[in-house]
Amino acid sequence: MKIKIATDASMDLPSDLVEEYEIAVIPMTVHFGEEKFSVPNGVNSDYLYQKMQENSGIIPTTSVPSPKDYYEVYKNETNDGSTLIAIHVSNHISGIYQTAVLVRKQLPERDIEVIDSKTATLSQGIIVLEAAKMAKEGKTKEEIVNHVKGLRAKSMVFATLDDLTTLYYSGRVNLTQKLLAQLFHFKAIFWLIEGHVRGAGRIRDKQSLFLKMKELGVKIKNHLLVKTMFIIHTNRREEAEILANFLKEEDDIEIFVGEFGLVAGSHTGPGLLGFAWIGDFDPKWFFKSKRRQYKIFKQITEPEKLDYIQKTK
Repeated sequence: MKIKIATDASMDLPSDLVEEYEIAVIPMTVHFGEEKFSVPNGVNSDYLYQKMQENSGIIPTTSVPSPKDYYEVYKNETNDGSTLIAIHVSNHISGIYQTAVLVRKQLPERDIEVIDSKTATLSQGIIVLEAAKMAKEGKTKEEIVNHVKGLRAKSMVFATLDDLTTLYYSGRVNLTQKLLAQLFHFKAIFWLIEGHVRGAGRIRDKQSLFLKMKELGVKIKNHLLVKTMFIIHTNRREEAEILANFLKEEDDIEIFVGEFGLVAGSHTGPGLLGFAWIGDFDPKWFFKSKRRQYKIFKQITEPEKLDYIQKTK
């Protein structure tokens, strides 16, 4: 029995990998003012990020797929009797998973397994990619499902953000936080763990930040559970390529450059750079101290559960 893999557009995998592994993708919609774009195939991300920079007061919004979108994909993928494993964005982030569960019940005669990835963007993409590779290798449904569920607790995204403008206009930070970040040249840092976005702190000095990102990339690469990682970015491809080439100098780990796509990027805006991977993470790899310098910045990202502060020279 053939096993197929489906997911939603929030997973951000490059189109060549989606095509190579025959992954079915349920589209999503990004709204920008009066315009709307289908993701992944309806708009070039550079175009939308440019519009966001030119119209900072207009904040993109996203809408989840309609039940009909799920139904058509699930039905089409199983018309030939195939088993379908659908891996969706974290239920903590979106209502996609809950809708998927309801749609599955409308196809009781089909063998469809719906899984909450408990993550998003390219860490979700890595989980989807792992499932697709196993399906191509002829692994059983049980083997794939068990493997996917075992990866979720180790799915990680760590990223820095140049500018808080989009977060300000979307209501995630206030004007004081935005202005102080600009005044003191702070870069916001956050990570995504088990489906929850956590503010991790802030750092000054973009140059030293990039050096720290190189060091962090080496640490991450040495603690991977899945031998695939992504350098993620929004409109920072040149820096992302430099990071990727630096990390590719050793061993046989797959290192890709991937966009923090329009579904997630519509909430952060341009200027993001980071990593997505499955494996271990220790905040001490990046942050040297817990000293609460500049306490006024304590809530620069929300929700902020951790307050590690990077030492700067």
